[in-house]
Amino acid sequence: MGFKKGYTPWNKGQTKESDPRVAKQISCDGSRLAEFWFKKGEHTWNYNKLGYTTTRKGQTHSEETKLKISMNRRGKTAWNKDRVITDPLEIERLRVAGALGLKSQQSGKETKPETMVYKALNEMGIGFEKQKLMYDKFLVDAWIPQLNCVLEVNGKYWHTLPKQIINDKRKKAYLRKCGHSVVEIWDDEFTIDNTKDVLTHLLFEVKGGENFNIPQV
Repeated sequence: MGFKKGYTPWNKGQTKESDPRVAKQISCDGSRLAEFWFKKGEHTWNYNKLGYTTTRKGQTHSEETKLKISMNRRGKTAWNKDRVITDPLEIERLRVAGALGLKSQQSGKETKPETMVYKALNEMGIGFEKQKLMYDKFLVDAWIPQLNCVLEVNGKYWHTLPKQIINDKRKKAYLRKCGHSVVEIWDDEFTIDNTKDVLTHLLFEVKGGENFNIPQV
């Protein structure tokens, strides 16, 4: 409960010497009591806010402790598991927040295959936007406006996982329904020496080479 404007706390300016109630409060308050019980570097868990260091800093839990924590969490249901959101404003807020969070997570992060593809596109004179957020819903590796084409650079390991396969199918279906071409290039299909050749072949298939002049490599 916060204080109202103009309200003066009863203990303002008081110390444990001037008012016994202050001394009693300190003895009952664990966080304040830590100032008297522990010296710098001696206490054991979460008193960093008081300026102390923790003896567990840099350490990890043992496998036995990890197992105990895992077993303790099993069977517990998240408080919002069955929560159904019906408020349109709340739905929109969560959608935008999720999209912005996705964008911030990927900002500045490029895989080596993505970097190779971006470099090849630049050398080929093809205009594109990398890490493009589409419809505040999906983040794509590259968006080529001239072809109305989404280019995805897929890693063989990550994009062959069962859950990711489902996510990719949903993503491609949505983008194609919106009228975009979706082209996938796999990291095991090209090397630094033939990236432009592979891209030329894939992008020509999008429009059959019509009205799109890709410089010869």
